[in-house]
Amino acid sequence: MDRITFEAQDGVVLEGEVRLPEGTPRGPSVICHPHPEMGGSKDHPLLWAIRNDLASRGFAVLSFNFRGVMGSGGSHGKGVGELKDVRAAIGRVQQEVDGAVFVCGWSFGAHTALREALDDERVGALALIGLPLGDTALPDLPARDRLRSFDRPVLMVAGEADPFCPVPELKGLGRKLPRATVEIVPGTDHFFWKREREVAPNRARFTRQAISPPTRATPRNRPSATPTAIFKASTSPPVAARMSSSNRTTMTTFSSVRRGAETGARPTAKRWKRGMSELR
Repeated sequence: MDRITFEAQDGVVLEGEVRLPEGTPRGPSVICHPHPEMGGSKDHPLLWAIRNDLASRGFAVLSFNFRGVMGSGGSHGKGVGELKDVRAAIGRVQQEVDGAVFVCGWSFGAHTALREALDDERVGALALIGLPLGDTALPDLPARDRLRSFDRPVLMVAGEADPFCPVPELKGLGRKLPRATVEIVPGTDHFFWKREREVAPNRARFTRQAISPPTRATPRNRPSATPTAIFKASTSPPVAARMSSSNRTTMTTFSSVRRGAETGARPTAKRWKRGMSELR
């Protein structure tokens, strides 16, 4: 895995990592992390699991930190400046492998990825995990007509008990997107506590929705390929049986492993949830 820096269009320098697969890459992908002001960064077990799975399936994967997070320059852009970050990440990963880019985002990252994809033809498919819906401090999602014009595959994943991405609202949004697939993961919530490896590739439905391979050669003369499936909802016991109160207070958060090592402090899920409530 190679550590890199790249620049957004407004000059902000961002840090990231590129993981290349063994053998010939199938295509490029970008991962967008959760809310920067709630401890979100590229370093989280769920995002590691997604990165590793994509790489194992032949994708060149760029994970990066939004502006103001850890080694990235600038300051938090309230969901507006971060659009430039996603745009720059898409361009940077295409330097590794040419072709339409598969973009995956979790929480704040999902919200930002969707808004960027609507205006970025380089995005070939999306996966949105725990997309924040309802009354948040984030910019509004586009109107219904704009969403209906987005004719590219979108996979939307949420835990059945996610308070920030309520299942009825997610399904309603899915009906506005022409090629959306909604997957609900039983027995978990916004954090997918100890369920990271179960948010694994969907080998059927999303594969059939994937974009057609581009015909352009890659900068390294490698053939491009399209994103295949990304997630599969698994069955499990009900939430109450699956998650004890101690689990809920100690569940993995968006806190970076590196930041915890540097500061000696690690934000708890309880703190993160309290902060998200203030945004609602």
